[in-house]
Amino acid sequence: YVTYQLCRIAAKLDIPLQVHTGLGQLTGTRAMGLKTLIEDNPDTKFVLFHIGYPWMDDIFALVHNHPNVYPDLCWLPLISPAAAEYALAQLLDIGSAEKLFWGCDTWTGEESFGALLAAQDVFARVLEARVARGFTDAEGAAQIVGDVFRNNPKALYRI
Repeated sequence: YVTYQLCRIAAKLDIPLQVHTGLGQLTGTRAMGLKTLIEDNPDTKFVLFHIGYPWMDDIFALVHNHPNVYPDLCWLPLISPAAAEYALAQLLDIGSAEKLFWGCDTWTGEESFGALLAAQDVFARVLEARVARGFTDAEGAAQIVGDVFRNNPKALYRI
């Protein structure tokens, strides 16, 4: 009941609802467990942290099927750069670049800077491969970076 009320309030105020998914506690943190809540609250914008690692396919399915779901790569490049590369490539393939974010939920400034460096490395690798395969050009890759790191969260959070 409380969670549904929070969803209704968030929708009414146009405030995204952030949800930690995946590795933090493992038990009960699979993003697919949110499917009914997401479907029951189509006006609520759900930002799902950590791409649900290690159950990232849940996030891909939810993002693909629900316009009110926004994946946030936060922390994933630190946990596993390989998983972050896979997740980014998958999310770009399903056409969700305009909904994708990289946020940071670390405890210290040093860790935040390290997380940024890890995320930048992941984006460089994935986008370099996409340019090489002809999926985008350098300008398109730069647009994706600008959108994910700045424009998308700026628009969603209205800042």
